[in-house]
Amino acid sequence: MSLQKKIIELLSQIETQLLAFGGRMMYRRHYNNLYNQLRKKYPEMNHFDSAAEKKWREHWLRLSKTPDRKSFRLFLFYIGPDINIVPEDISASIIQPLLNPIETRPYYQDKNAFEKILPSAFLPKALFRMINGAYFTADYEPLGELSDIDLNELTKGVDVLFIKPATDSSSGHGVLKFSRNEKDTLICKDANQLFNVNFLNEYSKSNSNFIVQEALSQSEYIAQFNPSSINTLRVATYKSVVDNRTHVCAIILRIGKQGASVDNAHAGGLFIGVGLDGTIGKYACDQYGNKYDTFNGIDFKNENYRIPDFEKVISFAEKVGDSILHHRLVAQDICLQADGEPCLVEFNIRAFAPWLFQFTSGTAFGKYTDEIIDYCAKHKDEVRKVFVEPF
Repeated sequence: MSLQKKIIELLSQIETQLLAFGGRMMYRRHYNNLYNQLRKKYPEMNHFDSAAEKKWREHWLRLSKTPDRKSFRLFLFYIGPDINIVPEDISASIIQPLLNPIETRPYYQDKNAFEKILPSAFLPKALFRMINGAYFTADYEPLGELSDIDLNELTKGVDVLFIKPATDSSSGHGVLKFSRNEKDTLICKDANQLFNVNFLNEYSKSNSNFIVQEALSQSEYIAQFNPSSINTLRVATYKSVVDNRTHVCAIILRIGKQGASVDNAHAGGLFIGVGLDGTIGKYACDQYGNKYDTFNGIDFKNENYRIPDFEKVISFAEKVGDSILHHRLVAQDICLQADGEPCLVEFNIRAFAPWLFQFTSGTAFGKYTDEIIDYCAKHKDEVRKVFVEPF
């Protein structure tokens, strides 16, 4: 290896170590603060099982000399003293970079590439799109200049549509919903904005990559939790390093607050655990770990809810995971449509977010935790760069 290549390799290793260290410190600080805040509200969090914590620490020592104990103490309050509770700092700095290589992430994160990766039948119907500042049809045919595009023709017969950034719409950022009114005009009531050329001109100034999709119609069963938003199932899947098959590890249902058009926790929504058989949990959580027995007038504590035909969701999520070739950890947002069939709203391979599941439904990797630890322990020196997802 030439001197120049050795220097580049050394600098790359230093960058990785700095990113990993910075990421670990960020997550540890976050969970330390969160734990200290929550135990004021829930005094029982101050009492934890030191013997269980010791076993948990020993379980994760292969990936870190100092596993973050505050992660364990925080989540055991919600799901019990399970040695498979995933420390978020280890997940972000070691597990995710190894199982979801950063080199291939940008393409998979682009919503305009989804129809190139997955069958179009798996996805909401695209109406048109912008890619790097140029307009294209749903089938990727060039549309020309905006002034030459017939928006009425592209949106003909569509009563509700969404426009969203193709490369970064996390937490609902930049997502707008337009509904057709009595004047046959598409309007976003939240932004008091018409869907027209002027709007697209302004929107494209801050989003040169976006997609316009026809809104989905969710099942009557799911709509009961909040009819104004599409309430999605966040399904954690893992493509095994042992058998290379996709397995469902954990599931939550995200529920928007009344009147909201999105279901994100960062937008005031809550999330609730869902068993692999479709049974919905007895409490919901917000992004700060606050527990709610009721939400939107629904009493989860005293009622029993179970999503029908849930095996369809499991099978669908496995097929999606198998289609994503380069990444093993996928957080899928799945809508159950009015006909009961699943549809993939989007998937996330950048920030797996174990905390969502560990607040409500169980450990993020479940029975596959040991094989993930084994694999990552053998390959942790191969981590090159780390993506640090901000809170």
